[in-house]
Amino acid sequence: MNLILKTKGKGDVTGGENGSYRIGTSITLIATPAEDYFFVGYYDPNDILLSDDNAYTFTIVQDTTINVVFDTNIESYYHIFTLSEFKDAAKDKATGETANIGSVNGIDWSFTVPTYLGKQTAGIQIGSGNNPQTSDWLLETTFSTQIEIVSYEVVLANATSGSAAFEVSFGDYLNSGAFASTSYTYVGEGNLDYKTTSFSLTLKSQAKAMYLYSISIDAIVPDGSDIDFVADGEEAREPLVAGEGEIPALKYNLISKDDYYDGIDLTESGDTLTEALHNLISNVDQTSYGDARYMLQYTDEDPSNPGYIYSAWTGDDMNPEWDDGGTWNREHTWPYSFLGESSRPVNTDKNIATDLHNLRAADSASNGFHSNRYYGNEDNSDTFYPNIAKGTLAGNHKYEGDFRGDTARIAFYMYVRYYPTLSLLNSTVPPSGTGTALGDLSVLLQWNTEDPVDEFEVQRNNRIFEYQGNRNPFVDYPDLADQIWE
Repeated sequence: MNLILKTKGKGDVTGGENGSYRIGTSITLIATPAEDYFFVGYYDPNDILLSDDNAYTFTIVQDTTINVVFDTNIESYYHIFTLSEFKDAAKDKATGETANIGSVNGIDWSFTVPTYLGKQTAGIQIGSGNNPQTSDWLLETTFSTQIEIVSYEVVLANATSGSAAFEVSFGDYLNSGAFASTSYTYVGEGNLDYKTTSFSLTLKSQAKAMYLYSISIDAIVPDGSDIDFVADGEEAREPLVAGEGEIPALKYNLISKDDYYDGIDLTESGDTLTEALHNLISNVDQTSYGDARYMLQYTDEDPSNPGYIYSAWTGDDMNPEWDDGGTWNREHTWPYSFLGESSRPVNTDKNIATDLHNLRAADSASNGFHSNRYYGNEDNSDTFYPNIAKGTLAGNHKYEGDFRGDTARIAFYMYVRYYPTLSLLNSTVPPSGTGTALGDLSVLLQWNTEDPVDEFEVQRNNRIFEYQGNRNPFVDYPDLADQIWE
C-alpha cells in the first residue's frame, strides 16, 4: 500500500516517508514546526482532522494520504487613513519635506509633504486637479526588527479621467503599476515570503487627484520584538460616556418598557395599533443633524467592544471620533431621498431626516454602496442586501453580523413614527418619482423573524430614548410588525 505525506506550511515530519508499505505496518509520525510556526494537525484528503498531537500512530490498511499542516503566528495590521493624521504633521513644512505621522496602530509612518492634502469620504486626497502630485509622494515605515511579510493590500483610487502610478516596496519585493479608475484599485498579494525592515508606498500622478484609502499587512513578527501590529478597532479603549468629550449629555432618565407602553393595548392590530403607537412615539425631543454626529458615538457603541462604534452593513468596529465623515457617515436606513425632504439635511436641521432611530453609524464605503436602493435578498441595481459580502468594498472589513432584522425594525419604526406620510410597499422597485415609500415589505417582515433582536439593538434603543425620549416599539416587541401587517 502507498503512503503519501503532504506538508502545508513550514515544518518537518519524521517517522515515515512517501513510499510503499505492507498492510498492517504501524507508523508513528512526529511533526516538528519550523521557527515561528506551530503544528496544527494531521488531516485526511477531505480536511477531516486525524490528530492534533505531534505524534500520530496509525496502521497501513489501504493507500493513505495525510496532510501535515503547520501554521504561523501572523500579526495583522490594518488602517484607514484620515486627513487629521497628516494635516498636523505637515504643518509648517514645504512640499517635498519629510514629516512624521507618528504611531498608527503600532507602526510609525513618515511621508513627503504633498502638493495638496485633502479630506476624502474614504481615506485621504493627495494632489488636486489644479495642483497634481507629479513628483513622487512617499509613505513609509521602518520596523525595529526584521519581519516576514506574507501578504499585503493597498487600496487606491483616482479622480475621474485621472492617471497615476504606484510602487510598493519591501525587502526584495517590488510591485509597480498604474491606476486610472475612479473605483477602488486593490494592490497586493498573498502567500509571500519576504523578510524586511521597512515598507513603502510611492504614488505619482500625471493629472488630477489621487486617493489613498487603507493599508493592510500580514506578517510574521519574531517573538519578543517590540512590534505590536493592530487593526482598526482592535486596540482596547475606554467605554464611551454621555456628557464627556464631544458626546452630549443625556436628556431623559431611562424607564422600563412596561412604564413606557403603559396605556397602549399591545394586542391590537392593523391601523388601530399603528395609530396608537404613532401617538406614543411621536412625543419626541427632536435631534438636530449636527448633534447626531456626536450622539451616534454613544448610541451606536459596540457592547462587545466598548470604546468603538459598530458599523452598519460591515460589522467593523470604528474609532468613534467624528472626522467630517472620513471614517464614518450618518447612514439613513430609510434613505433620505424617500423621506419627502427637498434637500439633504444640514447640521442645524431638526426634521424627519435627523431622527436618531433612523440614523446609523456606517463606514463611508458601505454608506455609498447602499445608496438609496430598496431592501431585498439580493444585491442588484434595485435592491440592497444589508449583510455585505467579503470583498465587495475597499478595505479589510470584518463583514460580520446580521443587519437584516435591524434594518426591518428601523423601517417599521419610521413607518409608524411618520404615519401616514411614509409607506412600505411589497415591491423591490420604487414607483415613478422619488416618493416617500420603501420596500420590500415582505422581505423586511421575513428579516424581522429570521434575525432576532440582539444586545446591540437593545442598548441602542435604550440610549436613543435617553436623548430623544421615544423608543422603537419593534425592538421592544418584534411581533408587533406581524400584528400591523397581518
